[in-house]
Amino acid sequence: MGLPSFTWGDLEVVLEQLGPESAYVRAVHGDEAMWGLPEHLMALAIDALNVANWQRSADGAKGRNYPKPIPRPGVGPQHIGGNDPIPIDEMDDWLGWSRELRED
Repeated sequence: MGLPSFTWGDLEVVLEQLGPESAYVRAVHGDEAMWGLPEHLMALAIDALNVANWQRSADGAKGRNYPKPIPRPGVGPQHIGGNDPIPIDEMDDWLGWSRELRED
């Protein structure tokens, strides 16, 4: 490396072409390297099936023991919604609505 026949730029090109299964990519990117679009879509499909089965169960009828999603590397838990109401002005800001549109 660093020679006229194999420059540092050549090494960079080689490293950029390595697949997610290579030791170098796994060392640099961790578990995220192995998760591409197909893996994320499969996890999403399994999560949807788990929820559908839960809805038909006794726990689902009572709204308890909601199934946990499959953990995905690089994706943290999401909290959406809540039980506390928010003022309409905050909701307008969150939705990107202007007050004039709502008052018409």
